[in-house]
Amino acid sequence: MSEELNNQPQQEPQSAAENNEAQNQTAETNNTTPPQQTPPPASPTPTSGYTSMYEKPASSNDLNDAVMPKNNMALGIAGTVISVLACCTFFWWIPGLVLGIVSIVFSTQVKSKFNAGDIDGAESAAKNAKICGFISIALGGLALLYLIIILITSGPVFMEEFNRQMEMQGY
Repeated sequence: MSEELNNQPQQEPQSAAENNEAQNQTAETNNTTPPQQTPPPASPTPTSGYTSMYEKPASSNDLNDAVMPKNNMALGIAGTVISVLACCTFFWWIPGLVLGIVSIVFSTQVKSKFNAGDIDGAESAAKNAKICGFISIALGGLALLYLIIILITSGPVFMEEFNRQMEMQGY
């Protein structure tokens, strides 16, 4: 009897009802119970935004409509460079350097937060990067200005002392 089943051409069922009927007929001929079909598990629906960093947003229109804020990386780099240039002014350059680095860190967070769907977080990071960058430029600029004033005012005195030392050594 199983040879007769194998020799018969099998047709593809056209719908789920025909598929279940075909399984029931096959089960009756083999004297076995049909396999239980379980419905696929329901996927959780996010309430708002991302439920994790690997899932699509609940409403993709939110990200399509939003514009990524400027990350203000240039301000952080400029503040850091100006502060490093003014490193000879005792401790004045240190706060500018620290705030410049903090500004760079905040500016790198803007894109990752925006891509993760955290638009408010991206805007907050951009704002913090801008504030820290401007303060860093101001502190570094003040330290650099102080250094320039010191060099200008003490330049002639420094050169006289330098020349005297050179003459004493025979140069």
